[in-house]
Amino acid sequence: MSTEKPPTGLKTRGKRLWKLLHEDLEFDAHEAAILEDACRLLDMSDEFAAAVRVHGAMVKGSRGQLVANPAANEFRQAALSAARLLTMLNLDAAELTAAISARTAAARAAAQKRWRDTHRGEASA
Repeated sequence: MSTEKPPTGLKTRGKRLWKLLHEDLEFDAHEAAILEDACRLLDMSDEFAAAVRVHGAMVKGSRGQLVANPAANEFRQAALSAARLLTMLNLDAAELTAAISARTAAARAAAQKRWRDTHRGEASA
């Protein structure tokens, strides 16, 4: 069991993943750097998801038109990048599921609910 402390600046999910993986695993310097980057990207994806929750999937563009919230794309990119980095560590999928999927599933469910609420009346029109 490693007593490696999380890097400075990690937030809730990044720290949780760092601690979870260091409970039973040892990482060399290269692997630790990859893990740190993945943790930071997960934290960033949480911030982008929060921005989408606050402002919605659609926001006003520069001319007042509705456009996709750029934070939604950034959320997707950060989450995908974190997942790619984590695959480089060849970790067991079960070890990652608890740290990653719960938040992603909650964000997906919230987005689907917003979409259904927004488009509810359109199907009958």
